[in-house]
Amino acid sequence: MKRIIFFTFITLLATAFTACEKDVTTEDVSTLTYYVELQLEGEQEMVIPLGSDYTDPGFTAVERGTEVDDKVNVSGSVDNESVGFYPITYSVKSEDGWSTIKTRNVIVFDPEASAEDLSGTYAGNYAQAYFGQATITKLANGFYAVSDFFAGIYIYDFGYASAYVAKGYMKMNSDDTFVGIGVSSPWGAEEVQNGVFLRESQTFEYNLAGYGSLFQMVKQ
Repeated sequence: MKRIIFFTFITLLATAFTACEKDVTTEDVSTLTYYVELQLEGEQEMVIPLGSDYTDPGFTAVERGTEVDDKVNVSGSVDNESVGFYPITYSVKSEDGWSTIKTRNVIVFDPEASAEDLSGTYAGNYAQAYFGQATITKLANGFYAVSDFFAGIYIYDFGYASAYVAKGYMKMNSDDTFVGIGVSSPWGAEEVQNGVFLRESQTFEYNLAGYGSLFQMVKQ
């Protein structure tokens, strides 16, 4: 089973004191690391109707007080004729070689798709043994942002820090199946499998690759 189920925390604390002679050539010398300040204009999540043009709102990049927009590399594209999720990545390196990366997520949605809103707070569980909570937020017809595809179990049941979530997006299909898009956690990309929405119980059920049992999120 992947990573955590039945984990035991072991914390090793070691303190070593070593007496050594000062190096007079490096004493009182410090080095500052400078990053480029990269800011996206407009929204980080953009939704556009199928067939509509996408115009990038732009960005600003500043290094040590100087504008360096021309150093920014923009990768990715948006197919406005195809419903989908399109990440646009902006990256730039400082003079010291340190990278700054930002991402804008663009969703192309079908205005004719169901306008149903399944947004809300959901009680989560894994294998009916570990419990948590997550939120689902509608972004456009058929598209949702999901706060945690781990269903909140790492935070609520295992006591992990708030960063230990699998954030991402969900696209609903007309037959009540769904796919996860752009799902990632501190351990890397997460693959959502066999996603289905059970209307009678208002429950999302799915698997995550590497986990042996079922995740559920039940609307509260």
